[in-house]
Amino acid sequence: MGNCPAPWASERRLFLSLALCCTISMGAAAHETPAYRDPSLPVEQRVGDLLPRMTLEEKVAQLLGTWQNPDSRQDQSQMFVDEKGAFLPDRAAVSIETGLG
Repeated sequence: MGNCPAPWASERRLFLSLALCCTISMGAAAHETPAYRDPSLPVEQRVGDLLPRMTLEEKVAQLLGTWQNPDSRQDQSQMFVDEKGAFLPDRAAVSIETGLG
């Protein structure tokens, strides 16, 4: 009995090996770039990956649009681009709080 391994020793080694492999692969998957951010993949695959990740609010925001024509605005403080057309994120956050397509 001194040199004979316990009858469950090989199962235990197998279980520990599988657990280690799963832990390593889950850690690697957590750091992988999502498919929707991989420009080498086909558009259909990227879209298929992105849509389930988006909230309803984000999907609705894709439908929104706005014109930033200073001549059409009475109140210039509502513009989220300056007179040179540079984006003003603080103003945009107020004007379009849910995002913009």
